[in-house]
Amino acid sequence: MANYCSNTVAFEGTTEAIEQVTQLFRAMAEKQQSENIGQLPDFVTAEGGYFLDLYWNEGEGTFQYETRWAPNTEVLQQVAQYYQVDFTLDYEEMGNGVYGKTVYKMGF
Repeated sequence: MANYCSNTVAFEGTTEAIEQVTQLFRAMAEKQQSENIGQLPDFVTAEGGYFLDLYWNEGEGTFQYETRWAPNTEVLQQVAQYYQVDFTLDYEEMGNGVYGKTVYKMGF
């Protein structure tokens, strides 16, 4: 059985872009609940990195979710590029002592 990595991501960008990302994540959360399998956006070409147990934390403006073993930074980078947004990802997988923060800024 895989260890699970807890992830919290916050996106930054134009209001329109953030609304689009929020709609994407909410749709993936609904689909995951009904199908009971991890989700990836259709446009993502990365292998693996599925979003599991997505949760929108409206008070903080963040999405919380799990991945297997490690954070799905490559997937988030493709989402950020697609919607032209930045993100900050905090993650921890305590079973192997993996934890940290990733900050992605468009163009850097």
